[in-house]
Amino acid sequence: NIALFRWINTVVVTDLTTPFLAKLGVETFDMMNSVNALLISEMVYSPILKFLDIGGIIQRHYHAPRAKTQELMHDNFHGGYYSMAERYTDFTKVLLLCIFYSPYYPIIFFFGVGILFVQF
Repeated sequence: NIALFRWINTVVVTDLTTPFLAKLGVETFDMMNSVNALLISEMVYSPILKFLDIGGIIQRHYHAPRAKTQELMHDNFHGGYYSMAERYTDFTKVLLLCIFYSPYYPIIFFFGVGILFVQF
């Protein structure tokens, strides 16, 4: 379910919201700029946010010292969330993005390899 939702948000919505005549232009509303924004967000922002683990920092430094019992405090010191299903959906999302937009943007496969290298 989550994979289908991510595929639709990443590829299909971007393609359907772009007018036909604005597929290959250089204006700010053209599809190539939208695809570049998706690639940059997958290559830079997603790994940085996963690395920073803001929720874990808040749990360890705010909620843990304010816990009422020792057991509740220890519950705040667990590791970050890691799911293989989420990792595979990220992989398939990048793969679908590369395959779908490769006729318009042939160099996207190199960006896709870079994204997968950074993410995994």
